[in-house]
This record gives sequence, C-alpha cells and structure tokens, in this order.
Amino acid sequence: MLYEFGGIGARQGSDGPDATGAFYLGGRSTIPQIEPIEMQYPVRVRRTALRRDSGGAGTFRGGLGVEMAIEMLTDVTLSVRGDRILLPPPGVDGGHAGAPGFGRIERVSGVVEQLAPRQSAVRLDTGDVLVIGTSGGGGLGPPGERPPELVAADLRDGRVSPDAAAADYGVVVDGRGNVDTGATIDRRDALGGGRR
Repeated sequence: MLYEFGGIGARQGSDGPDATGAFYLGGRSTIPQIEPIEMQYPVRVRRTALRRDSGGAGTFRGGLGVEMAIEMLTDVTLSVRGDRILLPPPGVDGGHAGAPGFGRIERVSGVVEQLAPRQSAVRLDTGDVLVIGTSGGGGLGPPGERPPELVAADLRDGRVSPDAAAADYGVVVDGRGNVDTGATIDRRDALGGGRR
C-alpha cells in the first residue's frame, strides 16, 4: 500500500537527510500523498511526523526516520515485510547507529502489540491503529565534537530531545534553550568527549 523511508546516514560536512526515498524511483516525491491513500483504502492517517532522536548521534547527525499512525476504518488483514528494520543503520568513525524501525498495533481495547518484521494474516479490527516507525540514518564522527549550538538548534527544531542532547552529545541547555557552556564542558568531560 505504501512505502515510508528512514533517514540517510550523515556524510562528511553534512547531516543526513530526513525521511527520504532518494533511492526509490527517484525520490520521495514519487510516493503517494496521504489524501490519495485515504481515498483508495479504508484507512485514516492519524499522524505522520519525523521520529525525534532516531538519527544517529555524531559530529554530523544521521537523518531522522518517520512515524506514521494509520487507523483502520473497516476490518482488514495485514501483511508486514520489513526485514531490514532488524539492524539499525550503523554509525561511522565514532558516530552512533540510527534508531531501528518498528511496527506495532494499538488496539481499540488499549492493548499494544509489537509486530515482527515479517508477518502475514494479521487481523486488524475497525478502529485499530497501525503505527510504523522507520529507521534513522547513522551518525558520522564522535557526538562530543558536534558544536553545542547545532545541538541546541536540533533541540529547538524537535529533532533531538533534551535527554539525548545530554546523554549522547554532552550538551546541557537552560530553560530558555540556550547552551549552558560550563555545564556542557563538565558533561562532555564526564562522557569522555562524547565517546560512549
């Protein structure tokens, strides 16, 4: 029914592109948009967004993956073919791996079921929500060498959470989103320069 893409790995001098289909039929612009999907299939797309913290931490950050939630408007049978989500895209030269992909069903009853990467004949009832998360790209270079101002910008843009900024990059921000230089130096020293 649809193809969603993860982030691409970072490269020297540049963060990885987010949620791109660059290697599938010429790019993401060839992928059907939400409205035609909803017109053709008995589904409603509840949300689609970049997956915060899915790009691998690095001097250059990996691109972010996507999370999409699709509500079933009738009973359906689902087949899943996502073998490549088992292994997260690796980082390079001290960069961290991107987050792996996932699939889950949020049942109307409140039960949440994780999907295996390869399944068939999965029954979804009206009102159940299929949630698909694509992988992020791997990072390049040690995260502790990423300029703190870029990490703060990633925080403001919602690409990185405050917890990941501190744990992965060693960057501490104040309540206004500004880099706390002294606390960042201390945190990076404690992390060994961002190498974990």
